[in-house]
Amino acid sequence: MKILLIAIIIAALFTGCRSDIPSGKERIDIRGRITGVISGSPDMHQAHRVQGFIQVEGKLTEDVQYDKAAITITDSTRIHIMSGNEKKEGTFGSLKENDSVEAVFTGPVRESYPVQATALQITILGR
Repeated sequence: MKILLIAIIIAALFTGCRSDIPSGKERIDIRGRITGVISGSPDMHQAHRVQGFIQVEGKLTEDVQYDKAAITITDSTRIHIMSGNEKKEGTFGSLKENDSVEAVFTGPVRESYPVQATALQITILGR
């Protein structure tokens, strides 16, 4: 009985979070439009290196994991802007409401709805 209880507790701990899963090609966790942009406070940036947050909503398709996400942007997040076939480097200030973006997450994903995650990379898909 103790073994069964321990197994259930361990299973519960791992339910609801997803770690990065490396693959041969880069995955896209969400593709959609930015529906909200919130800049981080100076205290938040200094303590946690958080630049701000974006809310993204899109369609759930076979090549993306999620249709809605609350995404944290940190100093480590790579931001790119697609201009034709060329990727240019961007900043948190480049992210605007209604931009079409793709995001790749890093670290655990909190499986609330919408999911909450930290961005490894954000690509703005042209304007």
